[in-house]
Amino acid sequence: MGRTTPSFRIASEIEIRKWRTFRRALDKKDRKHLIKCYLYRDSIVLQELCAAELS
Repeated sequence: MGRTTPSFRIASEIEIRKWRTFRRALDKKDRKHLIKCYLYRDSIVLQELCAAELS
């Protein structure tokens, strides 16, 4: 059976692409805060992947 919903990682990548123009409009200081949010998301995805491999 095919999947009807994309995985969290794929869905979040799509969402980040949608925010690209918003990110470019931010000041450098504010852009750094947004990038920190992206990095936090990446760390969550890695934790989920590691947890999935252990089970």
